[in-house]
Amino acid sequence: PPSFPCLSSSSSSSYSLHDASRSSYNTRRFITRQFFQKQRSNSNSLQICTEGETYKDVQKLQQLIEELTYKAVHRRGTEDGLQALMELGRLSAVRRPFHFLASAEGSPQRNSLATVLPNVVPDENITQDIVSIIDELQRMDCLGTNPDSVDGLPSLHINLISDGISILEKEDTEENAEADDTFERCIQSLLELIHPIIYESLLPKVQEMTKDANIQVGDVFLRRYDANAGRTGISAHYDVYSKVTAVIALDDVAANGDNGLFTTASATCNHAAMRRYFPLRRGDAAVHTWDVLHGVDVQSD
Repeated sequence: PPSFPCLSSSSSSSYSLHDASRSSYNTRRFITRQFFQKQRSNSNSLQICTEGETYKDVQKLQQLIEELTYKAVHRRGTEDGLQALMELGRLSAVRRPFHFLASAEGSPQRNSLATVLPNVVPDENITQDIVSIIDELQRMDCLGTNPDSVDGLPSLHINLISDGISILEKEDTEENAEADDTFERCIQSLLELIHPIIYESLLPKVQEMTKDANIQVGDVFLRRYDANAGRTGISAHYDVYSKVTAVIALDDVAANGDNGLFTTASATCNHAAMRRYFPLRRGDAAVHTWDVLHGVDVQSD
């Protein structure tokens, strides 16, 4: 079965770049409440579309889903209700790619950001080395199995950086090297591999895109999506404690734009038919602001 390992954030399948002067919990909670109130009153707040798809197409699709859902519920047990249910299933089975350019040009909410940075990791050997270390950590049962905050399933992730600080101090690892601590050596190798990717390549680009030099790396973790291990995705959610989130694909599972990380074509409808998948090749990064609804769904071949 395919796996979709990612560099990732504390509440999602991504790693987050936090503003150095992040808001307090109460302030963030107030901002989040105001945001959801705005979303409920303005369904046009963020346009997400696929190539050849217009905003009117998205509106029509959402209206169709609402009509079919109403019919499936209120006419259940009848032929009309069954047909509506089957049509909803057909619409949900269509997996469409996210079209970055069309969405950016059509979105009236200019402060929101959802884009791709190709070849953030240009050397395929680096991603292969990262995946090999993840495999070794998984064989040692070192991937976290604590319930994820979004869906309660085993998290299957491992923290590398928390609140801007690496989970291991390099000096400590060097002191314990003779003790053959495989876990610490794996973590240190991962930190050395990801440091130039994040701090020298990704972070400056994100600061430039957002025009915010105060953005700094907050949390980084690696997450694996593996059907055999009990996780094939994560439900749609907002990264309310991050200003910007980034995901770096470590394989080509998402390359065709029909697998892996997705957002939705509407801020007010989370139906599966509204999902738009980020086309990410190995080494590409998807970058989005906290107010972009997103999730992950890895489908087996």
